Amino acid sequence: MRDTDPSGIRIRKASGEEAAYDRDKLMQSLHRSGAGDDAIERIVTEVEAGLTDGISTRKIYRRAFHLLRKSNVAAASQYHLKSAVMALGPSGYPFEQFVGALFKASGWEVQVGVMLPGRCVRHEVDVYARKDGVVRFTECKFRNEPGSKVDVKVAMYVNSRVRDLISRHRDDHAHEPLHGYQGWIVTNSKFTEDAERFGTCEGLHLMAWDYPLGAGLLAQIRKTGLLPVTVLHSLSNKQREAVMARGIVICRELRRHPEVMEEAGIESSVRNRVMAELLEILP
Repeated sequence: MRDTDPSGIRIRKASGEEAAYDRDKLMQSLHRSGAGDDAIERIVTEVEAGLTDGISTRKIYRRAFHLLRKSNVAAASQYHLKSAVMALGPSGYPFEQFVGALFKASGWEVQVGVMLPGRCVRHEVDVYARKDGVVRFTECKFRNEPGSKVDVKVAMYVNSRVRDLISRHRDDHAHEPLHGYQGWIVTNSKFTEDAERFGTCEGLHLMAWDYPLGAGLLAQIRKTGLLPVTVLHSLSNKQREAVMARGIVICRELRRHPEVMEEAGIESSVRNRVMAELLEILP
């Protein structure tokens, strides 16, 4: 590997901002995927050899991903997580199912996409969860545009809905041993600083890709070991959508129910490749 970073190289971030190329960030992202030191050194060297002024971070990480996949399919799947979650669209409902699965893996009883009465009006709750006497009302904000953020207006709107829901729910379930309510917003992108400040002030729980630090969406995915089916490279985009349309958004579930692929009209040779890939990437 070179002793210094390529001099003068400026890169373009997803937000459109320009910044200096940072070798450490690329190395850290590869390290988090589980890649070994030798592979990281080789990949970073090859990526840096192709850097040009104004190159996007997306192109840099896509190149690194393709190089990693040649040597370590499991690590490449981990490295590809952010793009894979973004591919859960375009409707956003598979993302709600995915968030529900993450909560369920942490011991919550979960319902996805339910209509519940508030004190004033009825509300559609993306993920309704209960655990140990605590009720969680969650709004999922899926974004398929890199660099987009959930702003404070969304946080204020969700907070108002949660207050209305809690008021009615507390009355309707007065006979139950409930002792806590939580309002949540989960997004695969980021929150603005005002949204984060408002959430802290109002006790609204916010979860973005890397927020809160060490407990964001990425951290929860790695903690639970749940991978979306969109990490699978053996399936085309159309085939992934067909699988998700049948309620399967988690790789573990697809391994348990491979018959879903046949129901989706996926040919046997592809199904065999998918099962082989699942064996490689799942513990």
